[in-house]
Formats: sequence, structure tokens, C-alpha cells
Amino acid sequence: GTLISLLPDPAYRASLLTFDVLRCETPAQRTAEALVHWDKRVAAVTWSTPRPGWKDEFDALAASDPGVVLTVKITKLASVRENRRPWNKGTFVAGPGRPDMPERYFLRGASCAGLPANAGGPWMTKDEPSKQWPPDTISGLLNLLTLVPVPPAYSGFLK
Repeated sequence: GTLISLLPDPAYRASLLTFDVLRCETPAQRTAEALVHWDKRVAAVTWSTPRPGWKDEFDALAASDPGVVLTVKITKLASVRENRRPWNKGTFVAGPGRPDMPERYFLRGASCAGLPANAGGPWMTKDEPSKQWPPDTISGLLNLLTLVPVPPAYSGFLK
């Protein structure tokens, strides 16, 4: 019994989702809200200095990394976990999704006029961490997870 309790539990790897698109916006339409968010965060942090010129980079980042901000209503959601015990290491299982999933996501390379045919999914969420503070990515400045295609290893988990 003790040995079994010491074995690792499955590790979270990704969230998969399908959704209905409620609204599509450009990152520029979210600039004011994002700047207010980061101004509050910067004001609250006394132990670190924000990188110089981060506010001035917003438009350039949006132009260099085109995409859209989607406000969605999630219709299906699953969390993918990787098994880590010796007899099933490297296999994946799906379970219920996180109940606190956001309603907005960043979809790279799309435009509101030309949303892809599969805009409603399935998609996988991806966090794009930055070593800079505030982040030096448009998804980071917008405080959004990015939508990416579901990899073959995870296909079939969202039913």
C-alpha cells in the first residue's frame, strides 16, 4: 500500500475544447483593457521593475504576430493527462476539463473576416510564458491562452 501511494499521479498536459464563437476582435481592440490590467499589476509589484518601453511595444507586437481575440462559449472540454507509473508511462487519458476555463483566447494567424472553417474547434490551449515582465508576446500582454491545433496523440479525447 505504501509503495502504491508513492507512485506519481497522472500529470496535466493540455486542455482540449470546442466552442461557439460569440465575438471576434483584433488585439488592438483589447489594448485599453490590457494596459489597465498591466498598469495595476506593475503598480502592485514592488520587487521587480517592468521592462522599459513595454507599453510602446503593444502595437508592434500585435502587427508582428497577427491574430484575433475570440470570446467563446465552450461546448466541450477535456483535460489530457499523461500517466507516469512504470506500467503505463507515456500513455494519455482524458478527464473532465477545468471548471475555471477563460472565455477569451488568442488565435494566431486568423482574421475576423476570414475565421477558419474549424473556428469552433477542436483546439488545444497553450500558455506562452515569457521571460520578460510584462510579457513580450501579444498573447501574454493580452493575458490570453493561445489556441493551437490538437496534436495526433490527443485526437479522439474530445467526444
